Order: sequence, then C-alpha cells, then structure tokens
Amino acid sequence: VGRLYREEIEAQGGALRSGRRVVGKAQYQNIVELTKQKLLDTLQDLETQFPNLENDYVSDEKNKTTVSNTITNNIYGNNNPLNVAAGKNIRQGDINLTISDAHKEKLRALGIEEAEIVELEEISNKSDKGTTERKDGMMDWLKKVSASLAAKGIYDKTPELIEFIGSML
Repeated sequence: VGRLYREEIEAQGGALRSGRRVVGKAQYQNIVELTKQKLLDTLQDLETQFPNLENDYVSDEKNKTTVSNTITNNIYGNNNPLNVAAGKNIRQGDINLTISDAHKEKLRALGIEEAEIVELEEISNKSDKGTTERKDGMMDWLKKVSASLAAKGIYDKTPELIEFIGSML
C-alpha cells in the first residue's frame, strides 16, 4: 500500500472506508462501442435465423426459444451463463443451444442428408445439454455420418463436421 493510502488508513483508525478510481472518458466510450457491437451482432444473428421476419414470423414456443437463446448467446457469449465455475483451469468452448435453420443449411452444405439432420435434431432435443447420453448419441451420429461421407468420397468436409458437432457438445 502506498504512503498516501497508509496515511489515510491510519487516519481512519486502521480501516479503509472508501476508495476512488479515476476512469478516463475513452474507457466509457469503449464500453458504449462494445455494447453497440453486441446489439448489432444480435440483430444480425436474428436476421440470419428469421430472414423474412415481417411476413413469416410465427410467435410459437420454438421461435421464442430460438430468439431467447440467440440473445443470451450474444450477451453472455456462446456458453451457458447459469453455469458458475471456480478454479484455476476452467475452459468453456462454444456451445450451440439449438439447431437453427442456419445450422441445418451448414449441414446440408457439408453434404449431410435431410434424414440425418432430422436424426441429429432428435438426438439434440431428447436429452439435456451436456449429459453423457446426449454426447454419446451425437458421437454415434458423427461416426455414422462420417462413414457415409467417406463412402461418397467426400473426405474434405469431415473436419468441418467434427468441429460443428464439437461445438454442440
């Protein structure tokens, strides 16, 4: 503790009663800019998931969940904000909370057939996120689909598929 603070602590009878910190205007501007960027990212993600929002949006439970998850992901990052961890070596990867239409399009672009996408969605929805049952189901799905892609001669898409599934575990 610096001399100035030591004198202040002694004057207060050994207890620090208050503290101050000078914050520059640039720091506040940075917070405002980051907030604006998060808002824009959220709006862009929502635009991707609901491209024809004015005409085709139906306020059902699935869409409400998708919107809620998108907003949560953009505010707190791509992880579950309800999980609290403590310790030295904590790491959380990107976790997709739902399989959106954009995810389905990505899977189709990787050469995944519609029936396999439906099967992945069922696996994702039938068990709680992060459970062993869900992880095992997704890994079994990945093995089967990777073998199918290899049989079709589509080897170069397998790493992208592995990364996609890894982000969902």
